[in-house]
Amino acid sequence: MSRRKIVSENGGREEGHLPKKRHEFPSFYQNSSDEEAEDEKPKPTVVAAAPNLSKYTENATTSSSVDEPGTYSSAAMRIMSKMGHKEGKGLGKAGQGRVEPVGLSNQRGRHGLGHVIASLDSSNICFEPEREHMEVEETVSWIPSSHIILPLPCEESWVTQGPRNETIEDETEFVEPMILEGVVKAKNVFDSLQPEEMRKSRSRSNPFETINKAIFINRAAVKMANMDAIFDFMFTQPKTPNGDPMIKHDELLYFADVCAGPGGFSEYVLWRKKWHAKGFGFTLKGKNDFKTEDFVCGPPETFEKHYGADNDGDVFKEKNIAEFTNFVMESTDQKGVHFMMADGGFGVDGMENIQEILSKQLYLCQFIVALSIVREGGHFVCKLFDIFTHFSVNLVYLMYKSFEHVSLHKPNTSRPANSERYIICKWKKKDTGPVCGYLLHINRLLNEKNYGLNGVTSSSTDVIEIVPRDIMFKETEFIDYIIKSNNLLGDWQIIALTKIAAYAKDRRLVEVRQKVVRDESLSLWNVPNELRKKPPTIHPKVAVLELVNDSILFVKPYVLEVPQDLNKYIKVKFNWFGMFVGESSERTFYYGQGRSNVFYLTQRREWHKVDQDTLRIELPRGTLIYAEITKEIRGIQKSQKKVHAFHIIDALYLGEEDVRRRPIEDRNKAIKLFIKALNKRTQPSSTIMRSKHLFCFEKLEQELSSLSLKNVKGCGSIPRLTSSAINNGSDPFYLPQGMLLFKVVAERYIIGWSSTHQQKYWYNIHSKDSRFECPEDAVAGFEETFKTRLFWQFSSETKVIPEQQIDAIDSRIHSSTIFDFIQNK
Repeated sequence: MSRRKIVSENGGREEGHLPKKRHEFPSFYQNSSDEEAEDEKPKPTVVAAAPNLSKYTENATTSSSVDEPGTYSSAAMRIMSKMGHKEGKGLGKAGQGRVEPVGLSNQRGRHGLGHVIASLDSSNICFEPEREHMEVEETVSWIPSSHIILPLPCEESWVTQGPRNETIEDETEFVEPMILEGVVKAKNVFDSLQPEEMRKSRSRSNPFETINKAIFINRAAVKMANMDAIFDFMFTQPKTPNGDPMIKHDELLYFADVCAGPGGFSEYVLWRKKWHAKGFGFTLKGKNDFKTEDFVCGPPETFEKHYGADNDGDVFKEKNIAEFTNFVMESTDQKGVHFMMADGGFGVDGMENIQEILSKQLYLCQFIVALSIVREGGHFVCKLFDIFTHFSVNLVYLMYKSFEHVSLHKPNTSRPANSERYIICKWKKKDTGPVCGYLLHINRLLNEKNYGLNGVTSSSTDVIEIVPRDIMFKETEFIDYIIKSNNLLGDWQIIALTKIAAYAKDRRLVEVRQKVVRDESLSLWNVPNELRKKPPTIHPKVAVLELVNDSILFVKPYVLEVPQDLNKYIKVKFNWFGMFVGESSERTFYYGQGRSNVFYLTQRREWHKVDQDTLRIELPRGTLIYAEITKEIRGIQKSQKKVHAFHIIDALYLGEEDVRRRPIEDRNKAIKLFIKALNKRTQPSSTIMRSKHLFCFEKLEQELSSLSLKNVKGCGSIPRLTSSAINNGSDPFYLPQGMLLFKVVAERYIIGWSSTHQQKYWYNIHSKDSRFECPEDAVAGFEETFKTRLFWQFSSETKVIPEQQIDAIDSRIHSSTIFDFIQNK
């Protein structure tokens, strides 16, 4: 960034970049001791003398006196003096008329002419710029770890019920009374403001406002980008306690997004990880549902929505939680997700002060889902509001005992004038089942009180506490953290609210740091500083030409017809890999432009869109693969059912990721992972996608032994040769029509076998160099393997397995022919 003048909030000018930590605020966020934090913490002031606000306007030289009654600017005084005006006299010929100048208009929005908003009177506003908290590079603080073991929760003795409290003013056990009172008073300033006035003043006063939603669907996505970055990318690049990557190269990153429509959190993760992340969404159906159709940054094809047993996405229902838990566990090999995000909230117009009380069941149920589906060692992040009541603090405490580390943090992208904050939980512990089961019991108690989705209930009683005081208050470091966090965030909120009030009173005030803050923040978070835009729509022929020389796409395989062809094409048996395939007419290239915009290459060398009635698949934008449509069969004889399946043979690009130069084994593994991310259990009508089983040519006899003869409905009484579609010998199966062979090494290399070391080695026929590890230049990329591929057809005259009742003709290649060839090689 070029150096420039920056006007600070106190009217001064600073040279160069915006400082990372502009204001050192004594608190636990700076690791201050308890005594220092208590002694040095500034006390919030809501009612005091009004500051001179004019020096914080965009033009720092603007005089503060020009709008004061009876005061003229010096230039105006000089001009009027030359015209004969005398001070204290009017402008008439005889000195008559108005003596004071006409003041600036104080008209506010659509309020009636002359309407005065008492709450914006100067005596009610005290914004102190030097106390404003503003740092681009945020500081993270974790609750000190505790080695005190949590007793097993007791449903009978741990729960305290009592009269329902619908006020927040007396909840001062975990916050200083002055802070709580200050927040409430500061909010009351805006009761007389119209929403539009409030919104404009908030936008002008917040240093981080112009970051807005950046390239994403909404501001929530940027919040996740913000938190992910400041917590060392613990969500998109999770690590174990030893510092090792949690995700191996052949694994997907599994995540869940709960109560989070339209899906900003998920779009961020999918943008960061592309198709290597698989997401599970759970939120209310309806207008606030996930809007994956609006995802333009990350691939929505690897995100799967689920709505629970009642198919409504209501997280308050235990059966919905149970059904979603089963779905996630089945989709993650019974391990759970690596992390879960939750961003639940609802409108609380007119009840802002008790938002925490209204949100108690929402807090609870989001925590239950996290404890149900996050794997051991996984993470959790969830939006909270105030944490003043015992119920809220108890919930945080139970999460504190269920994860290795917990932090309460308000990211820069969370507007400073609201009570929003996030709980970040790191590395889930073992054996959290008892806590989860206990919280489910609490949810049943709340459901008995008929809570609505907006947190309102007609019940006069409520669940007040869920952890005994003698247990929680024993953890003094935890209690101190909660109190300091509430005091600190409350003080920040008071300052932000008074700043908005000052900006609402004087519409000339502008926060001049917004552009610099946006630039530096997005750079720090590794998010592009550009506007959101949809990718252009390009004709598939043009798009494919940008990816690859399309002449390679039309190369036909060499057909192995007679035994002599084996010696002609296959010089070294270890150089080749094979796979069984179906009808050759169904094998071609497929190009994906996102979602169901999938095109295939015809024999006339034209790209046609896939008929969704035949092939219901979705491919991420930029995918270019070689595949075939085949019919998979389930059942036996008359009860058999045939369905279309999509089998991927090889790949050039997987979701804009270039895999052409990888070894074919790596490409095959990547395809398996790609398909695992794309297949959706909740969409049974979609065409199933599979990767072809790849095997070493020298192990052909073992692979052919997995084929079997079965009677197939509609194919007469003669048993047909079948191959398992999932390589386990059972349903579903398909009818293989041949075998493709791929050469896996570059032209100047051969793969040999060391009898001494009992392993393969790579030999360079030019340099005569031998290595046990495959050299980079020995790898045959997609183009070479595709151009040199061979095809052995399973015709009606070809004996593939001994059980076939076929007379082997010497002029044909049969399995025994190839076995002899391999043995002699």
